[in-house]
Amino acid sequence: MAEVELPADAGPQLEPEPEPEPEAEADSRSLYTVFAGSSPDDVAYAKVFWSSLSLQPPLESRLVSGDIKQRLKAAPPAGCKPSKDQCCHCHPSEADIKSKQLLIEAYMHEKEDEKARYLEKAQKRIEILDLIKKQREERIKKELVALPYKPKKIMQSQPEPASPDFSNEAQETYQALRQFD
Repeated sequence: MAEVELPADAGPQLEPEPEPEPEAEADSRSLYTVFAGSSPDDVAYAKVFWSSLSLQPPLESRLVSGDIKQRLKAAPPAGCKPSKDQCCHCHPSEADIKSKQLLIEAYMHEKEDEKARYLEKAQKRIEILDLIKKQREERIKKELVALPYKPKKIMQSQPEPASPDFSNEAQETYQALRQFD
């Protein structure tokens, strides 16, 4: 018969050990469950069952977890140079060089296009300013030609406000004239 020992907290004790033991061994033996008199298949099933019942604490409550990367890689010692595998940026591959060249060419092409657009806008601005200047000069010439033919404006002085005596006289004159009608 197979005899297997499992921790006591893994399940109920099926059968205590019958043989007497020294005191230190007795304490350690009391922590295990003995499957005496069981077939090897039953013992294997019991092992699997009781080991599946030991629950792990939730991931959040663990201080360290294997599947969470918690630390950065350690720096190499001060005197050592990094190996070729570790230093991939020192010797870029041919594909990296070609892609960088393509990016640089595209950037330069973009800059040229932008410069051409700015030059075009500057040229249009100059043309518009020239057109405005030309129109202004033509308008001034036309005004100079028409100047002698314009009627002259006579500046009329504002009548001084009448004194109260003058307004009374005007009313009296008006009434006298009305009588003649």
